[in-house]
Amino acid sequence: MTFTPQLLRDSWHSWIARDLCRVGPLWLQWLWTTLFSASLALVLTLFGFLMLGPRASAWGSADQWLVWYGKNFVVSLTIGGFIHLAVEVAGRLIGGATVLRQLKGWRATVFFADIPTLVVVTGWPVGLLLARVDVHRWFSGEHGTNRRITRRAAARRMPTR
Repeated sequence: MTFTPQLLRDSWHSWIARDLCRVGPLWLQWLWTTLFSASLALVLTLFGFLMLGPRASAWGSADQWLVWYGKNFVVSLTIGGFIHLAVEVAGRLIGGATVLRQLKGWRATVFFADIPTLVVVTGWPVGLLLARVDVHRWFSGEHGTNRRITRRAAARRMPTR
């Protein structure tokens, strides 16, 4: 098989379409999933640093960028891989490419929106475990959600004179 720009373009389009009509070798479809996950991890890492704001010392640390990109990549790749597998398996179970192309309305929505959503719900915790993220510390730490809510709630409860 000769790899040409046309083959790569067609393979990318078949990956986006997810109708099980693969163009190119199977590993190329998995490469698209990996590249998409890597791109998403970069966006999530940047978003994470933006949420910390300019006071975060991590902005200037290449080590922190690599640590957080690595964690985001593991989570993104776990979710992306699970979605890839789920769509592939579910598509084969319901009858393959011909049936998938005929899905319309709510059936198409269930297949192409609900399956990935369910996989995200299960894949995210698995990805966090694989990335060795301490979720409890993450949510309750200095910048954690629970701590902010607790402070705000306490400030509202304080009596005024």
